[in-house]
Amino acid sequence: GKSGHSFYDFLRERGFPKAARHRVWFIIGEISSNKDLNRAGVGSSALTFLIPDTNTLTPDKDDESNIFTALVIRGNFPDSRLRLMLLRPQSKELALQSGIEMSRCFSLREMKAHLLAQNVRCHGLLPMITGMLKSADAQDEETAMRSAGLSLALRQSCSSGDSGADVPTSPRSDEVPWMLQYVQGLQRSLYGFELADEYDGVTFGELVSQVFDDTGALVIGILDQGRVKLCPQYRNDESTISARTICFAVTTGVHKLDPCRVQGEDPNHWRTSLLQIRDHHRKRVQQEGPHVAAGLLMAMQLRDSVLCKEEKQAVRYASENGESPDVICEGPASRSTSHQGRWSTVDALKFAHLSRGGGGGDGEGQAS
Repeated sequence: GKSGHSFYDFLRERGFPKAARHRVWFIIGEISSNKDLNRAGVGSSALTFLIPDTNTLTPDKDDESNIFTALVIRGNFPDSRLRLMLLRPQSKELALQSGIEMSRCFSLREMKAHLLAQNVRCHGLLPMITGMLKSADAQDEETAMRSAGLSLALRQSCSSGDSGADVPTSPRSDEVPWMLQYVQGLQRSLYGFELADEYDGVTFGELVSQVFDDTGALVIGILDQGRVKLCPQYRNDESTISARTICFAVTTGVHKLDPCRVQGEDPNHWRTSLLQIRDHHRKRVQQEGPHVAAGLLMAMQLRDSVLCKEEKQAVRYASENGESPDVICEGPASRSTSHQGRWSTVDALKFAHLSRGGGGGDGEGQAS
């Protein structure tokens, strides 16, 4: 850079707010040095991010360097909380095989491709996701309304309605300019909370309806068995949600969720509970070893490529033999059918093998 050009000046030129400039530090050191890692505060940090250069001409080399850095940090600070961002999807598989948990790393290009594909299927999905990640304040609303040429009286009449209603009743919703509805959507963000005892035992659909009626917030997901599930659709009797389940909702503010969260606790207590669950899961993965994470990845790919294609054939096979094809799948990861009771995953794989002509001597079980 320029002679005498400081890192603080660099942040200022990039538009960093003054409060953020005092919290960003640039440290020169060696990643494999435990002393330099302590200088950077990695061991005492709440969360460590490893972010590559998105404009690099050598993405494979940068991903390999970041994976090596993640392994060094894990080796020196086993209890550190780490997030690894990679560029290429192939690098994510390499990271999993190296021992990085699946929920702790992601591929930037893979995520962009998935967002683009989903936005093609559902127009407006991408602006909705980005809108939940960044909220619009009063100044942003004023700028947007002024650029749209909306009068102050119209803005006030549309904003004076109930905060729980997305579309105001006066003026009529079909007369409200789209810009006003868009800015009102930007005022909503994603918040977490622990479910109160009053909602114990309800299904996800009932939870969404009751929370919206009580607070105007829209519940979009829950934390189930250590994983965040968006709009979970269960197909068995164990579909009810228990009290103190961590839920996620879209609303205008954290205090809007007070009627449906556990009373007497800090609104951010759900973060502590979430971290405890995640830490327990991380320690279990560390004890299992990197081969388990790699095995789970290969198992999911195997199930998606084999079992899903054979499900209809398995159902037809059971029907032709006078059996009830009781499909009990919850998704691609757990598909099986009933065959004199219920088929296991091994039975399904055997059937897939037989259906391809790899059967035994007597031909029993061959697909017709």
